[in-house]
Amino acid sequence: IDMNYRVLDNLSLQAALGYTKAEIAGFPENGDCGDFNDVFGAGLSCVGQQAARYPEWIGSLIATYDFDTPIGGAYARGELFYTGSYYDEVTNLTEIPDATEINIRAGVRMGNGISLEAYVSNLTDEDAPTGGNNIADTSKYVRDTTFAYNFAVESVHIHLRDEREFGFRLRWDF
Repeated sequence: IDMNYRVLDNLSLQAALGYTKAEIAGFPENGDCGDFNDVFGAGLSCVGQQAARYPEWIGSLIATYDFDTPIGGAYARGELFYTGSYYDEVTNLTEIPDATEINIRAGVRMGNGISLEAYVSNLTDEDAPTGGNNIADTSKYVRDTTFAYNFAVESVHIHLRDEREFGFRLRWDF
């Protein structure tokens, strides 16, 4: 669900909310569930497992306030983004935790094409990873010690979130 609403002439809100119930409801009898069977044994069904990489809830809320100053149009903006926890793969063993990230910024757009902005990204220094991938380890070490691409040797790669950052941006459109 998406929403845009102009509360006042110079204040706008944007919001989004998503819900997904991604559970494996059916699978062929004696089918191979890949990683699930590698971990729990051949012939077992992955029915009932939560599908990989689908958080149950996601959402965002953004507020922007525009106003005039003697040197140009100015704005202040706050953003909140939420991603619920989810599993990295079908075994449901590696869980990426939920995360809430907040960003703020304020700036001015001058009539000469110059814009100046102050910002803080990841205001609360959220440290939950942004994602992860369960992948087969096809490194030289695995190939040399198993003499093949051994897709049963796996690892989880975590995508780290940027730490809190603050600064200024200067832009010139010409």
